[in-house]
Amino acid sequence: MLSEGRGAGSNPAIDGWALKLIKMFPTISGHNPAITDVLNPSRDYPAIRHAACNLLQSRHLWALLQASYDRLIEDEYQDCNKVQHSMISAVAQELRTCVLGDPMQAIFSFAGNVLVDWNSNVETLFPAAGELNVPWRWRNAGAEPLGQWLLFARQELSDGRPIDLRHAPSPNVEWHPLGNGNDADVRRKVARMPPPSPGTKILIIGESTNVSGHHDCAKQTPGAVVVEAVALTHLIQFATRFDPVADNALSVLAEFAQSAITGVPAAELLKRLDTITSGRGKKPPSPAEHQALHFQQSPSLLSAVKYLQACYAMTGTRVYRPALLFSSIDSLRLAHQTKATLKDAAIKVREDYRSKGRPIPTRGIGSTLLLKGLEAEAVVILNGDELSKQNLYVALTRGSMRVVVCSRSPILGHQ
Repeated sequence: MLSEGRGAGSNPAIDGWALKLIKMFPTISGHNPAITDVLNPSRDYPAIRHAACNLLQSRHLWALLQASYDRLIEDEYQDCNKVQHSMISAVAQELRTCVLGDPMQAIFSFAGNVLVDWNSNVETLFPAAGELNVPWRWRNAGAEPLGQWLLFARQELSDGRPIDLRHAPSPNVEWHPLGNGNDADVRRKVARMPPPSPGTKILIIGESTNVSGHHDCAKQTPGAVVVEAVALTHLIQFATRFDPVADNALSVLAEFAQSAITGVPAAELLKRLDTITSGRGKKPPSPAEHQALHFQQSPSLLSAVKYLQACYAMTGTRVYRPALLFSSIDSLRLAHQTKATLKDAAIKVREDYRSKGRPIPTRGIGSTLLLKGLEAEAVVILNGDELSKQNLYVALTRGSMRVVVCSRSPILGHQ
């Protein structure tokens, strides 16, 4: 069985399997040996998929596959693109194959990624064997009316009809109107709402194209953190830019800290260090300033770690991107211990992060693309008007007990 995971597009489980296959059989797959990891997704993923497709369609592996596996079960099939579908179709010629998916959750069709068509591609090869129609997650959470309404909403949206939040079960579903000149206040208030009960979790869904908006919301919402993409792009970017002995090293380090921790503005730090080193400072250095001075005097990977640790340990600061921050610290330490480049260490840390999976935060912020694989007791949707019917359905189904929607109109799903 291919395990499902969240990625930047298409079905990442198939991509991971494809990369392993072509590494084992580089010659007959036509694999480019330079691609040992996905560093350029727009270039590397298509190359990996086509190489794996060539390998599977060549039939060289059939005896090996039949000796090793009885059947193939692939989850989240609606996320497959056309090339991935060709790969699974090839395997299905030799192994009993079952695919699981929901076309109403197909939301990765962007940036040239053409998803498989459920009616013309999937069901012609894999005829429907059954459909789940009991909302077990909502029933088990004591919110059966919400689960039944979501089933109704799914059918309406699938048939091209909008849904009216005013007809949704109360108090499970709340609508907060926008467009009265106080949108920021409305969104800020609902993002801070208490959880349905102690110990439960909340997911906050913002615009998929406004990543900085997610960061701003996390900074302004007590206890909220950003849910990072498993690719950890900003980690790799930092690892590529940061060289502890470069002239701009402290600037790069301080800006990175600012991107993950509240209360540590990079520009103010650099000004303060100038004041301190010139003898004009009237107050002693803070713990973070002390470690920044130490980094200036003895730049190294470990002194960079100490600076980041001092930043998040100070009173008045808060880590709002913990996956990014602590992955960077792990990368710096690993590079120091193994003498690897920081970029290579960061790639290793990222792959470990991918394999472990992401824990659901108490209050996490992201887009439908990032939160699709996560579930919580409550979901807050900050921009209901702007979601396509598939993205709207994915967003609504993230919460098992409570759904809160901000939008200009209570009638949604026109797109």
